[in-house]
Amino acid sequence: MVNSTLISFDDDKNEEEIPRYNSFVAIDFETATNHYSSACSVGLVKVVNKTIAAQEYFLIQPPDNHYFKENTLVHGINASMTKDADTFPVIWAKIQHYFKDSYIVAHNALFDMSVLKACLDYYQIPEPDFWYFDSISISSAFCKGIGRNLEERCKHLGIYLEHHNAMSDAKGCASLVLHALNTKNRDDIGDYIKKNNILKEFCNVSLKKSYNFLHKAPATKASEINNSISEDEKIFDDDFTGKTFVFTGQLEELTRTEAYNIVVKGGGTVKDAVSKKVDYLVNAGDTETTKLRKAKELQEQGHNIQIISEAEFMNMTSN
Repeated sequence: MVNSTLISFDDDKNEEEIPRYNSFVAIDFETATNHYSSACSVGLVKVVNKTIAAQEYFLIQPPDNHYFKENTLVHGINASMTKDADTFPVIWAKIQHYFKDSYIVAHNALFDMSVLKACLDYYQIPEPDFWYFDSISISSAFCKGIGRNLEERCKHLGIYLEHHNAMSDAKGCASLVLHALNTKNRDDIGDYIKKNNILKEFCNVSLKKSYNFLHKAPATKASEINNSISEDEKIFDDDFTGKTFVFTGQLEELTRTEAYNIVVKGGGTVKDAVSKKVDYLVNAGDTETTKLRKAKELQEQGHNIQIISEAEFMNMTSN
């Protein structure tokens, strides 16, 4: 039986009583489309007394088994992989016990909590009552100067991560929490929670239908993305195969890292600078950047570099 006493929890507004557990469950969802209810995989890692007690991974058949191409390019899951998978209600029956007698944690937790909330609503399943926290806040103290992205923080701490694999992301999230506990010399998560105002209630998460694209994350150098994706991971696409892309400006629909991943997983290459070997410059925004000026100069010199908008790039990902 997991320890479940009540502790006093103070914040600036009032005093609440919350359960104190010696366990937490790290969770990560991947989605098939930009609808929060389209969960297509979930990974869970339960930690009790700073020791991994259980871990599970499930593929989930999303509604109508429908996928957006850009989502598949990020996590590698497609309709053929989930055509025989269980739908969310069946998976929920297998995992709902994790939401009892444990805190729940996720990296960029609002995204995963929104997925869970939308899936429960879509299938008219009663919501569980639980407390959750975000591994972004719990890891910020020892990741100063490091981006908020799970990939960057795990890399900084030497934690292995296969980003956007739900099982690996859940393990990475759990590892960040364990690092925090060890760094702060806390024996269990309940002891740490008592000292930090980081818990939120799932019942307060607003129901949302869709999001702009994928998790927001800081940009990564183009060379790192080119070298990090193996041939086996690529899903070759005529729009990207053999083409070289450069991005300039602030993307609105996705992060630079996510855009890089789409190109490289589609069989293309990304670069940080414009040159004669570049096929496309994706120009996000109205600013006359150095890259944009260079691309225009090359066009005037007769080089076949195409300047496209972010919207045109997104259209390429959905053809």
